Amino acid sequence: MTAAPLDGQFQPALASLLPWPDAGGVLNLRSLAVTDGVSPIAAIELLGYTGELRWGQDQDMARIVIPDRLPCRHAITFRIQFEP
Repeated sequence: MTAAPLDGQFQPALASLLPWPDAGGVLNLRSLAVTDGVSPIAAIELLGYTGELRWGQDQDMARIVIPDRLPCRHAITFRIQFEP
């Protein structure tokens, strides 16, 4: 997964999960580590979820904590917004 500027602005990336993740588990996204090619993440949201989502990003990967209650029983999708 990569994000590239479109008309000078970074567009959000989407990450979808088809297998049902375990509540409280951590999704590790190594392709979103802070590197020369990946901008820092400004925000991550779980589409359809109204609670607070816990996440972090460092030189090794981005991590998203799966909430106890997911918005659906099918594929879930995260919107990842990068800093400009």
